Amino acid sequence: MPSMEEATGLRMRMVALLKDAGVLATPSIEKAMRQVPRHLFVSQVDVHCAYLDEAVTVKHADDGSSMRRPLLRLTHRTPPPGATLRSRT
Repeated sequence: MPSMEEATGLRMRMVALLKDAGVLATPSIEKAMRQVPRHLFVSQVDVHCAYLDEAVTVKHADDGSSMRRPLLRLTHRTPPPGATLRSRT
């Protein structure tokens, strides 16, 4: 497992790429992206994959279908002041 420093470096690199691409809607989105360790929310994938702009399969149904979670959708929404981020279970 990568160290916390490596995961933080991957996260900072991802945020820098998103910022350079102009897709971070507000400074508060950028701050959240820098602070939230997204690999903890998609623990079924490698830490390196958690910081890619790809969807992650988070659930498989008995019929073979799957639910995918796009990782960078937060960049398209502006959370209200005081909002907090939490994992859904």
